[in-house]
Amino acid sequence: MARWSADDKRVLSQAQETLSGELSAYCTHVKHHGGVKKSLRLLTRVIPEFRYVARFDVARYYESIDHDVLLGLLKEMQVSQYSQNIVQQYLALPDRRNSGIGMIAGGSLSPLLGAVMLTPLDKAMEKEIRTGRLWYIRYMDDFVILAKTRHQFRCAMKQVHGVMRQLKLTLHRKQKCFIGKTETGFDF
Repeated sequence: MARWSADDKRVLSQAQETLSGELSAYCTHVKHHGGVKKSLRLLTRVIPEFRYVARFDVARYYESIDHDVLLGLLKEMQVSQYSQNIVQQYLALPDRRNSGIGMIAGGSLSPLLGAVMLTPLDKAMEKEIRTGRLWYIRYMDDFVILAKTRHQFRCAMKQVHGVMRQLKLTLHRKQKCFIGKTETGFDF
């Protein structure tokens, strides 16, 4: 069990505030971002405008988070070196085999770090949302993409897989995955 000093707790709290400000509005699982209810409200509102839908879940999400990739994202977000060091300790604590992969799912920083890990996907999808060609929403490692045309949908799928490769993450192939047309109905 890790014991954080009062100074460490203060720095963690500051890092949480900083990182929360960096997160996309389309990432709804982090505190003050709306949660599942917001995700469902938004999806219900926009579904009639889109014909194609994909629902994905990252396979073994917390178990497969690459420490170097996550720490690199924190560096890009200009998180202080001290905070990066604390996160590095947080990641290393359960990593007894020194694999550099995996994170505790129930830890105090896990939801925030999990959100940070997928910010490149959020940013890639935000660019497409601005064009009006597709819609995207994410709750933790589950996300839904809606597109108006088959071509736009295929382009979005290529983009998703490219970002996942960069993050060294994989999507569930059959389980927890749906790809189809919105009129066929799908399970959230």
